[in-house]
Amino acid sequence: MLSRRRVLIAFLGVSVAWASAIGLAHSQAAPAVSDVEIKQSIISATGHDGNAIEVATNAIQIVVAVVNSDLNGPLISHREREVDAAKIVEAIIAVLKGNPAHDKLLAIHIDYVSREPKADHSHVVDGVDYRRNQNGSFDLHKT
Repeated sequence: MLSRRRVLIAFLGVSVAWASAIGLAHSQAAPAVSDVEIKQSIISATGHDGNAIEVATNAIQIVVAVVNSDLNGPLISHREREVDAAKIVEAIIAVLKGNPAHDKLLAIHIDYVSREPKADHSHVVDGVDYRRNQNGSFDLHKT
């Protein structure tokens, strides 16, 4: 006859194996959202050329560069870039919704950049920042 200790050990072993088999033993992290997925969402939402969008991410911030777009022109206002930036932020949030990365994100920064072909440097024409508020949504940051 099995002792109580052996029965308990056997029960725990079976329980752990069962929990592992159905995914309870280890929390399954949601797959990370790649920069490519974010870029594609932005392109779909804004109509920018695929070569015009560059995305860089870290744990708390996403930086988007809109390179050589029509919005870089001297007759384009900051407000017009803000309208475009709002679409970019909506596209980013849409692709991140439900992902743990969304909860950690604190800021989204959009740069409108002028870059000469085959040049090593860029010129930032304008920048727009969004920051997470206390409710968890993102607000345009005015300086």
